[in-house]
Amino acid sequence: MASKWTNVEFLQAKLKDPTIKSCTLTSMKGAGGNSGVMNRLMVTYNNGLTTSYILKVNSEGTEQAAALGLPREALFYDQFASKIKNIVPRTFYSEGDMKAGTKAIVLEDLSVLNKDGCDYVQMGLYFTAHSPLNWEKVQKGEMDSLMLSGYKIEELMRKAFECGADLHATYWNNKALAQDKDLDWLRGHDWYRGEGKDTWQASQSLVQNIWKSETKNISGWDPKFVSLLEASVAKIDWDDFQNRIHNTAFTLVHGDFHPANLMVARKKDSDNVIFGDVKLMDWEVVGVGCGPQDMGQFVISHVPPEIRRKLEKQVFREAYYDKLVEKLKAKTVEKLPTFEECWHEYVYGGVERWVWLLVVCNNIFPKSAGDYFYNQVKDFANDHRVNVETIGMPRA
Repeated sequence: MASKWTNVEFLQAKLKDPTIKSCTLTSMKGAGGNSGVMNRLMVTYNNGLTTSYILKVNSEGTEQAAALGLPREALFYDQFASKIKNIVPRTFYSEGDMKAGTKAIVLEDLSVLNKDGCDYVQMGLYFTAHSPLNWEKVQKGEMDSLMLSGYKIEELMRKAFECGADLHATYWNNKALAQDKDLDWLRGHDWYRGEGKDTWQASQSLVQNIWKSETKNISGWDPKFVSLLEASVAKIDWDDFQNRIHNTAFTLVHGDFHPANLMVARKKDSDNVIFGDVKLMDWEVVGVGCGPQDMGQFVISHVPPEIRRKLEKQVFREAYYDKLVEKLKAKTVEKLPTFEECWHEYVYGGVERWVWLLVVCNNIFPKSAGDYFYNQVKDFANDHRVNVETIGMPRA
C-alpha cells in the first residue's frame, strides 16, 4: 500500500502540490506502532529543495484493522488535529475507511532539526531502562547516560500532564462527542449514547475469557493482587458501566497515553538537554472517556515506583489539575471538577484501565515484560489502597 506513494502524480494529487518533482520511500520498521507501517517519504521539489515527511499506513490484513477500528487515527487527524494543533504534528494528508480497514496519513517528520535547532525525540527514552520498551534500546547502546539517569522524569511528567490537560479541557463534557453521528468512529461514542452494548461486551469478554483460561501466565504473582484482578473482572456489568460514565465528567481521550507515544522537542546544550513542547502521537484508540485516566495510564506504564511516589500528587495537581481548571474557567465552564474527583479518576481509572491491559497483554508479552507490568500495576494499586471492595470493573 505504501509503494504507490512514490508515484509523483499520485503524490502531487494527494498533497495538492504540483511542484513535487520526485520522491523516495524508506521503511521505518522498528520505529514503533505495531498497528501501522511507518515510512519516511523524502520529497524533492522543482526548486531543488527537499522535505522529509512521515507516511503511516495500516499493516497488512485490513479485516483485522477494520475489526480493531485502527483507521480512526486517520479520521482523528482529519477532523480534530486542526483544533489541537499545538499538541499534534502537522498533518498534510489523512484518509481512513473504518469499513475497509485502510488508512493513510502524511505527517511532518519531527526528527528533522528545525529552525530553532531542535529535533523531537520519543519521551519514553528519558524514563531510564525501567520499561520493557527501552530494554532492547539499552542493549543496542541507543540510550545515553542522561536517558538512563531518570534526571529528567519530573520535567517530562509535567510536560506530558500539561499536554493532557490541554487535550481534555478542549473537549470537557462536550456533548457532541457522543451525540454527533459523524463521530461514531470514536471509541466509546456509542457507549455514551447508551448504545453499542455488543461491542462493549465483546471487549470485556476478551478479558473474561483470558482470565478463565489456563493460558494466563500469573505464576509467582501475589495472591492478594490476583484476588484484586479477580474482583475487578467479576464486576463487569453493562448497567453499572452506564451508571459510572453518566455520572462522571467525560472528554476526548487519547486512550494509549504513555511516554513512548509522546515526542518532545529537544535541543542539546553541552552535556545537558533543553526540552520544549510535546506532540502526542499514535491515535488508534482515541475516543470518549475519562480524562484523568490517561494520566494514570502514563505513570503505571513507565515511571519507576520510587520516583512516582515522590512526584505524582504534586505533579498531577500543578501540571494537570490546575492547568485543566484554568482552561475550563477561560471557557466559562459552569461546573468545574474538584481535585478529589480528578484524583479519584487518576487512581481508579489508571488501575482499572491497566487491569484490562494487563490481562490481555500478559497473554501476549514475554514473561519478563508481563511481570514488569504486573509489578507496576500492583505497586500503584497498593500505594493508593485500591482493594477488592473499591476496585471497579476493567476499563476497555
